[in-house]
Amino acid sequence: MECIEDISLKTGKIIKQYETDQLYNNITKNKDIFQLAINPQLASVIVAVYNQYEDKLPEKRIDLYEIAIEQMIERLVTSDINTSTHYVSKELELNTIIIWSIMQEIAEYLHNKVEGLSENILKEIIRKCLIDYQKHSSKIFKVNIDDLISKLVDIFKYQAGLLNEFGHNSFRFIHRTFQEYLAAKNIIYYYGTERSENMIYENIKNKIGIPNWRVPLSMTFGILSKLSVLFNNTVTRLLKTEQTSSNTQSSIVLVPFVIIDSLNDMYFSSNQTEYELIRKLSDMLLFDYKNTSGFSRLIAHQKLIHSYFLKLKIKYDNTIAVWLIEKINSEENLAPCANIIYQLKWYNPNFHEIFLRNLHNDSDIWNWPIDSVLRFYSNEIKNEAILTQLKFKDTMKKNPKIIKQIMNSSDWLSLITALYGGYKNYNTQTTISEYYELCQFLGLSDKERVPFIFYYRNVWDRDRTAYQMAVRADKLQSEKHWDDKPIFDMNEIYKESCLTNKILQCLLEEKPTTDLIEELRKQVNNQKLNINEKTETLIALVSLGDFDFTNDIMKNEQNIFRNSFGNRIEQLISILKDPVARWSSHIAKYLLEIYNNIKMNQLKFNLNFSDYCKIYLSLIAHSGGLPVDTETLAKAADNIEDKYCLYAEYFAFKLTGAADDFRYKVAVLLDTSIASSKIDQIIKPFLKVNEAVQVYRPIRAYIWPTDIFIFKPNNEDDIPIAFFNCLENSNPNVPYLVDAVSQVFFKEGYFNKNPDLIPLVTLLHFGIMSKDLDRFKIYKNLLPELIDNPNMKEFLLNKIQSICNPYYKSRALYQLAEFYDEKCFELLNESFILTKNIAEPTLKFQVLEKIFSIVHYKEVQKKSFIEKILSELILSYESIDKNYDRIIASIRLSFYGSGDFRKKYLTNAIEALTKMDDDDDDDKIKLIIKLKSLITIYDDLQIDLNVIIDNLKNKTHNYLVNSYYGRMLFTEKFKNDSDNIEIQALFMLFAQLNDIKLSLRTTEDLNQLWINLYKDPDNQSNIEKILNIGLYDEILLTPQIAIIIDELIEKGKEDRISILFPYIIKPSNEVLPIVHRWFSNNKVNKLSALLLAESKHIFESAIDTIVDLLKGDNDQMRYRVQRIIQHPERDPKEP
Repeated sequence: MECIEDISLKTGKIIKQYETDQLYNNITKNKDIFQLAINPQLASVIVAVYNQYEDKLPEKRIDLYEIAIEQMIERLVTSDINTSTHYVSKELELNTIIIWSIMQEIAEYLHNKVEGLSENILKEIIRKCLIDYQKHSSKIFKVNIDDLISKLVDIFKYQAGLLNEFGHNSFRFIHRTFQEYLAAKNIIYYYGTERSENMIYENIKNKIGIPNWRVPLSMTFGILSKLSVLFNNTVTRLLKTEQTSSNTQSSIVLVPFVIIDSLNDMYFSSNQTEYELIRKLSDMLLFDYKNTSGFSRLIAHQKLIHSYFLKLKIKYDNTIAVWLIEKINSEENLAPCANIIYQLKWYNPNFHEIFLRNLHNDSDIWNWPIDSVLRFYSNEIKNEAILTQLKFKDTMKKNPKIIKQIMNSSDWLSLITALYGGYKNYNTQTTISEYYELCQFLGLSDKERVPFIFYYRNVWDRDRTAYQMAVRADKLQSEKHWDDKPIFDMNEIYKESCLTNKILQCLLEEKPTTDLIEELRKQVNNQKLNINEKTETLIALVSLGDFDFTNDIMKNEQNIFRNSFGNRIEQLISILKDPVARWSSHIAKYLLEIYNNIKMNQLKFNLNFSDYCKIYLSLIAHSGGLPVDTETLAKAADNIEDKYCLYAEYFAFKLTGAADDFRYKVAVLLDTSIASSKIDQIIKPFLKVNEAVQVYRPIRAYIWPTDIFIFKPNNEDDIPIAFFNCLENSNPNVPYLVDAVSQVFFKEGYFNKNPDLIPLVTLLHFGIMSKDLDRFKIYKNLLPELIDNPNMKEFLLNKIQSICNPYYKSRALYQLAEFYDEKCFELLNESFILTKNIAEPTLKFQVLEKIFSIVHYKEVQKKSFIEKILSELILSYESIDKNYDRIIASIRLSFYGSGDFRKKYLTNAIEALTKMDDDDDDDKIKLIIKLKSLITIYDDLQIDLNVIIDNLKNKTHNYLVNSYYGRMLFTEKFKNDSDNIEIQALFMLFAQLNDIKLSLRTTEDLNQLWINLYKDPDNQSNIEKILNIGLYDEILLTPQIAIIIDELIEKGKEDRISILFPYIIKPSNEVLPIVHRWFSNNKVNKLSALLLAESKHIFESAIDTIVDLLKGDNDQMRYRVQRIIQHPERDPKEP
């Protein structure tokens, strides 16, 4: 306001107060002009225009610039005879066209350059314009052209009013917006006339990808819109060209953004023309948005498109609403449009009605936006129309009696949750994952962070990476809902169902759910249901436990419906992950109640307590919840096997978890639980860690690759080789774990009962080089004379030679061979010869396996010796009588070859499985579960195994083998447990949904993706999906994955899958024979060398390969090598 009054005084025209107010109101009402008026220079221009044009302001900013610049130019060429610029038009023969053209060229130049305009460049621009104008108009200037240029330079510098000198000999426009407008006009006009359509089109097309030209181009479209035919033709060509180029993944959609930015500057010949353009622009934005293989895969680009849809919504609310309704009536557009609507927080009753009918068309690509928008409408929009469309919710609010009936029945509660909702969704699983990822990085020392810092710099701040990550972690910690106990709440109902009338009728008449099941079955068999109705009905049946009927129906359905139904199941699983994950902090108490129930009524239950625990822990892990502390449960359990299983879960949680201070918490664990435990409470649980749900998920900070296929123990006083493997593979950052366990052995007199173990345990410590492990402490307890011995290796060798038992002597020799390079092969050969004297074939088999592994690290060139070991392994296998051990040996042997060799031994395992007695059901089930994943690529073996599974007498065992946890919970449902109805209903529903997902085989978990890749290795989609998982979680080299990769390599497909190699980590001990064979394959030896070095240590034959990886261009491989070489306790200048 002060600026307006000041300018009126300077111009000598007194503006009355009401005129000042009117001008101020006009400025503030026009958003574009108001943004300009903030700048005092432009405010003066606005006032000047207002004064000279009958106290009015133009509606468009481009008109404001046009008038302002036109005034300045007119003052130059038509000024009074007494003014200083009179000679411009008279003596110099210049007119407005020439001045406009020079100004446009100056603007074009400045907009393409960073530096300002020097006087010499100004002269060159003026010279070019004058010469071009003479050619264009056939006009000859009477004044000498050099004189004319000199005079014009002075005029533009000092009299025109548009240029200012910024620094020495550097001129710019008084405000950048004048430069932008003139540059925009130069695209269209050439010496006062329009350029050709082709030239305008090419000008725009060439400049639209240059960020600096975005503002001028938005003005260009405004100027061009006054020429309706030219505008329509140009825009149509630009949009068509861009849509054609957008079919490629790397293309960039730009034209719609620029045009939308210029809408406020545009003139339209009719409402229809404007309406059609808005639709075209919306189509292009949606086209770009849906292209998730292009830039739309980036969250930042999605947000950009949201912002442009918001601009369209603000200006064309009804038009965009009509367009969206049209689009969301097409299935392919439903999810992306729903996400746009959700991000804009846009309520429309028509949207609501369509989304309620189309939950089956939701998409995980957009993070289930239809579900999100329905939840938003129900919880946030205060509109009577909401409850009109949510009939079930409305009825519940009016009938408290029905609510009570639902809450007293787990079946009803499960059904209502599935169809209508009822739980808040804090997305707990995502925040847990993000928080612990941040904590894992922040918990590392500066040296340990080095391999990761390059990645995180691109995600967070480049200069303050750790600080920004810490800020985010603090925010997640303060806002977390992880411990909030999930409570079913009728106010959280946000969906509607075509089954509402039936369900309400049953509830009002107090009928049991069995009556509803009969009606729903009839409805499905009626065959007159649309996709939505059929989907809802089958989901209701699944939630009520009618698995077999639903499964039979789905077997005969077409792929279109199977995909639609599977998608809806996936959506429900996803939204239930939050409440299930939030139960992780409270589940131990509930499991203890289950234990007490089983203890009191053992005959009523088909499941062991550890089976119940496995089900609930698996469901929580699948939901992404926190690990569960099972120590209390383990202490409570009377059954020894249950106790071992629960301690295995406890150790897996503690020793692989993502604690804020991992090393300290492990030290506390060792001082409390481990130090006070009995030997069997350590060995047996450690050997069961491979079966623990919590060893990999839900929060995995450290990998613990333990033996999976373990032989039955032969001697209670032995420390099995598998247990040694377990200790060797424990986290290198907590070496004191080995010390703590050894102290328990010593305290319990284990070495007095079996002195042959002393060299073995001593050598175990001898191989761990860490400042955190006091090796001399164990030496003092076991072999005090070793401490001061100058030649420890020779002393240990002499000690080993005194061992009489060939089994322990052979073990000690191969252990020493790992550290005694000078006598390595001699020791391994002696160890091998001794195996012939080991009476028990399973013990012999295990010793031979260790020799086989060590010789590949230390003496890989000894090919004939390796062949002898393999032949002896096969002979040992043939000598094994017990079916359980024979199956284990057969499985382990299958890793020593590929193709027919592997299939032969897996077939032998299946045959041995058929011979197992029914009395061995527990062992049989465990073996079936272990075998299932290994034979997935062999159709005939799968058929044979399925026959064995189908013949299991106990149906519950069948469910356990197939991971049908929902069916198990439904079958073993607790009656009259009114205190736990909510948790029973929620977990049962979550499990049943996962059951049907498994039966549909629509799941795309990592295991299934690898199977798909084996069957179709040329399908790029499978590789991309596995790669996407690998980028986030890495890929553990499980036996199944190792077999599939090995068979693909045998088929010559290593090049197709090599893109996955950098993300494959941590092989289990059993698959090392496969990895050793890869080392001799030039195409995969880099992966092999890296895996073997990570698994044990860098070995001599792999040094060159490892160094090559360090010099390579693959970031992930290079970082992994850095992690091997840059041990946290070393600081090497060079590798």
